[in-house]
Amino acid sequence: MNHTNNQLKEPRRGQVGIRQYGFTRNSIWRVNVINAIPAIGRCCYYFWVVLLPLILFPVAGRAAEPITKVWETILESANGYSICPGPNGSVLVAGDKGFAGGYLAKIDREGKVVWAKTYDEKLFPTPKSVTPFGSGYLLVGFSKHLTSSNSDSGNFYMLQVDGSGNKIRSDGYGSDREGECGRFGKATPDGGFIVAGSQGGSPGCRSYVVKFNRAGDSEWAKCFGRTDGEMNLGHGQIIDLAKDGGYGLVRTDEDEDTPFIVLDKITGNGEIQWERKFPYKYKGQAWGVKSTKDGGFIVVGDSDSFKGDQEKWVVQTRGYGRLRARQGGRASSIFLAKVDSAGNVQWAKGFGGPCEDYGRGVIETSDSGYLAVGTTCLDDLEGNVEFMKFSGDGKFLWGQVVTNPGRDVGRDVLETAPGEYVLIGNNTRNGTSVIKFRETGR
Repeated sequence: MNHTNNQLKEPRRGQVGIRQYGFTRNSIWRVNVINAIPAIGRCCYYFWVVLLPLILFPVAGRAAEPITKVWETILESANGYSICPGPNGSVLVAGDKGFAGGYLAKIDREGKVVWAKTYDEKLFPTPKSVTPFGSGYLLVGFSKHLTSSNSDSGNFYMLQVDGSGNKIRSDGYGSDREGECGRFGKATPDGGFIVAGSQGGSPGCRSYVVKFNRAGDSEWAKCFGRTDGEMNLGHGQIIDLAKDGGYGLVRTDEDEDTPFIVLDKITGNGEIQWERKFPYKYKGQAWGVKSTKDGGFIVVGDSDSFKGDQEKWVVQTRGYGRLRARQGGRASSIFLAKVDSAGNVQWAKGFGGPCEDYGRGVIETSDSGYLAVGTTCLDDLEGNVEFMKFSGDGKFLWGQVVTNPGRDVGRDVLETAPGEYVLIGNNTRNGTSVIKFRETGR
């Protein structure tokens, strides 16, 4: 593990103030010329002192960069998928280390790794999410045959650890079916937790939700969407707590092989209160959902339905790039939609760059805006982590892209303090980058 503050090129700052060129009050030239030809002398004086510096040095009046990097930490050989808050400004990053097992690391507010641990290597677990649970944390994902004798099957994988990362218990949930995979878990107010995933087999369930009590026993299990037996490991099945005690479930469904995004509002007992299917205009895949302060939800994913209609940006600099809006583009775009508490779509938009863009995570910020993280590519077609800030009505405010050698995939983001964000992204060469940024003016 390598902690460095120099991995990314810091954004260039505009010069403060105006460089002063001209003459002093004691200048013989000024005395002679201005006294001899007052009008011409004053014009020349103001031109040299005031106007020329502005022409030669226009960066003096340029606005500051929207954010600055505070630190970056590399978790070597780790695949990080999820991030959650810890005590005293720390963060927890969950994922796997391939055949070495499940992985969890704690990073303090200064970017230093406090501890990093692996779990259950013989089960090949892949934790996809981490959430605070009791005095410790709960990791949810999938693994090989925890509850089955079928070596080809997979099960929900749930790992509970204490505040120091020590394993308390790991459980599986499932049967002999193939493709029972947990995707996302969340602690519930009653001391239990809820898990969203998929269930393969015939009949199967593309989006499968199970509610557990504090002892780890299932209370109810419900299927949402198609039951065609196909697994859905890569996307969808993300759940969050609603303000009224229910849940918001975002998932990907298909009709005639055309994927589209669905948001379900579920009661505390697992019944559907309402369902919002985004029309074919927004065909794509769901990757995240968060409840919002007004009782609604913000949804993130990707879509190929905008193609030239989305709000586009291009990269201005390499290494640490600032994004600016531009119309046009091609292929997949980041999909972002705001839905109110009754299931009405308030706005739905596509955002992206000159090529492929994929949304992976989103949060509502403390100033009632939204911050999304995902992946884009530049002219070399390598993937790069990108993150964007939006106003409450979906207006693009600013964006940044982070480039490293290899392919980067933005995964998740967290606000640790007002205007301070920590995001994670996977890199094909280094492992997982954990980066903290601070927003200017907050």
